[in-house]
Amino acid sequence: MNVQWTATPGGDHYTVERWTDGVLAQAFTHISGTSFYDNGLTTGKTYVYRMKAFDATEEGSSPFSAWDLATVMAFNPIVPGTSVIRFDDIDQLLIGLNSVRWAATDRTKSAALTWSAVMADYAPATPVPSQNGFVYANHILALRKQMDLALAAVGIPPPSYAAVVAPGQRITAEAWLELQRRAQ
Repeated sequence: MNVQWTATPGGDHYTVERWTDGVLAQAFTHISGTSFYDNGLTTGKTYVYRMKAFDATEEGSSPFSAWDLATVMAFNPIVPGTSVIRFDDIDQLLIGLNSVRWAATDRTKSAALTWSAVMADYAPATPVPSQNGFVYANHILALRKQMDLALAAVGIPPPSYAAVVAPGQRITAEAWLELQRRAQ
C-alpha cells in the first residue's frame, strides 16, 4: 500500500506509525520523502497511520498528524446510475465496518457486529439483509451510524454524508460508495 502525505514546512524526514488492533504495529523512521510503500499487509484488515516530521537536527518536530486509515479490501465494483445494490455488496460493507472497528481495539476482545446487531434500532420494521431480500434505506442508515461510531473510536472524525438516504426512497450507488470510502 502506498502511504503518502503533504510535506511539513521545515521537515527534513518523517516517522510514520502504523497501528492495528488498537496497538502500535510498526514505526517507520527516517523517511526522507513524503511517501513510502508499506508491504506485508493482511487482506481484510484495517490499518491506521499517523505521521510526525523532524528537522535535520532532530531537535525539533511537529506534533503527530491526524489519523488516517486504510483497509486492505477489494469491493465489488459499483457504477453510479447503472449498478443495483445487492446483498453481497452491502455485506462487504459490514465486513469493512468490522475491520474498521477492530483497528481501534484488539479483535479478540470485540466480536464482529452481525446484521442483527447493526439493525437493532430498526427492528422489527426493517428485516436484516438476506441473500434474496431487498436492500432497504434503513440498512444504509444503520451502517452509517455504526461506521461513524467505528471511525470515532479510531480517532477519525466522520465526515458528513452527501448522498440523501431516506426510508422509502431509492438507494443510490453514491450512498453505497460513501460508506465504501469510509471503510478504505
